Amino acid sequence: MASRAGSRRRGRLLRRTPAVFIVVLSLIISVLAIIHRGVETTEVNVDDGGIWVTNASKLMVGHMNYDARLLDAAFVTESTNFDIGQAGDTVTFSDFASHSLAPVDVSSVALGAATSLPEGAIAMQGGQSVGVIDPAEGNVWLADASAPSSTAYTQETSLTTGLEAGVVATSTSGNVYALSAVAGEFFIAQRTGAVIGTHEIPVSGLSRASDLSLTVVGEHPVGLDSSTNTLILPDGSSYDLADQGISSGAVLQQPGPDSDRVLVATTTGLFAIPLD
Repeated sequence: MASRAGSRRRGRLLRRTPAVFIVVLSLIISVLAIIHRGVETTEVNVDDGGIWVTNASKLMVGHMNYDARLLDAAFVTESTNFDIGQAGDTVTFSDFASHSLAPVDVSSVALGAATSLPEGAIAMQGGQSVGVIDPAEGNVWLADASAPSSTAYTQETSLTTGLEAGVVATSTSGNVYALSAVAGEFFIAQRTGAVIGTHEIPVSGLSRASDLSLTVVGEHPVGLDSSTNTLILPDGSSYDLADQGISSGAVLQQPGPDSDRVLVATTTGLFAIPLD
């Protein structure tokens, strides 16, 4: 009897042993997982320092690795009159001869599908957007820089009309601004997700003979009427550059980050003018 009872106890003990072993092993692994610091790794953000440049005489567009000071890729265009826009690795190609706009496939160093623009239209990339204006008809569009062909450049699809003889600029965040002496206003189109909101700021004192240019400081539009050497400030008011000793022939800065001043260059100096 005692022998059989002892055998049963040993049997139960043997059956419980694997379960106990598993519990103990799990506890050991859990403790090690808690106290172990893990394996240290290094995450590298790859930036090739890529700047896309043009060579008009050779009809070429090239990719320059600025850090390495090396032109490492290029393609030849069929146009004799062209320019490019760039925001990071989003690059657009404007062909002024054929009035078209195309994305640049940076991975294969080649042009993507081109889309036709109205004759005389002006396109300017900023961030992931392209602002397009048709000065003859006064229509304005905001297009996706990576797929400009997804927009139909017709009057029916334009964000506004009536901005004849206007100019366009696109902020670094991708919002589109236009200025027209005929309309006497700044036109602003700002994208929030899939929604594009628009509004206008009245501008006075411009004549139809105005020679306009436009830039954006952050999200503040600033115009220049070269015919009168007058700066148009974000609130629509005018600022006579000659009164401040700034000679005619001034050039506005390119669209840039937010600031309380706009930069204006002449052949003799660089001026920072308060936006107020």
